[in-house]
Amino acid sequence: MPRKSRARYSYQIIRGIVVVSDHGNTPSVTNDAENVLAELSGLVQDFKRHPVIYQGTDSQWTELRKDDSDKFLGFRVLHTQSLDDALAAVK
Repeated sequence: MPRKSRARYSYQIIRGIVVVSDHGNTPSVTNDAENVLAELSGLVQDFKRHPVIYQGTDSQWTELRKDDSDKFLGFRVLHTQSLDDALAAVK
């Protein structure tokens, strides 16, 4: 069972997409993705309907892919440093 996330982050919902900001501590959102999603599922209303993206330390936007039960499936690199482009890529 996932534990509470140890990654330090904040989030906002933009155009129906959960946008996570990693605060750069250890572990990162990348390294704690399973727990970040588990924690967000308890914080975001109707979480199943919302894609989740974050900007990694390389400045690239990445989607945290999840299944129908909100479990972490993997990453999908969006190949952009632009938030607008990242939002359009997951819509």
